Amino acid sequence: MSRIQALPKYESVRCMEGNERFYDTPLGKCPSVTTVLSNSKDNSQLDRWRQRIGQDKADEIVKAAIWRGERQHERIEQFLIDGIEPEPHLICDMYWKSTRPFLSRIAKPLAMEGAVWPPEGYAGVFDCIAYLKEDDSDHPTLLDWKTADK
Repeated sequence: MSRIQALPKYESVRCMEGNERFYDTPLGKCPSVTTVLSNSKDNSQLDRWRQRIGQDKADEIVKAAIWRGERQHERIEQFLIDGIEPEPHLICDMYWKSTRPFLSRIAKPLAMEGAVWPPEGYAGVFDCIAYLKEDDSDHPTLLDWKTADK
């Protein structure tokens, strides 16, 4: 078997129904992985945290976390496309510095931000599929970028 040279990218359509996200895929409309997981877990600790600090403060923290994650994803994608280090940024640099050593291990990205949908009827978007330099097999690695303070 030989290595994959590239993967096609399917731009699925995301839509919201209430607080739930769905994807329009070749299998039909499928709930997102996040929606499936959110509906199957106990959110009582998260609810208590929101009550303890207040809804407005919790919303502010969540909004900042989403912003950080989006900037980190953009920086990683751009670096994997053109190899140029991002401009310094006071908030983003600590996340970049923690991720950058790992990015040196990527030999070849095959696809970024691509939609996937298994036959079980849910869908999601992966961050990156790539071959790692130390990986001598024909199987690429699925990568998911995270930003967290802890």
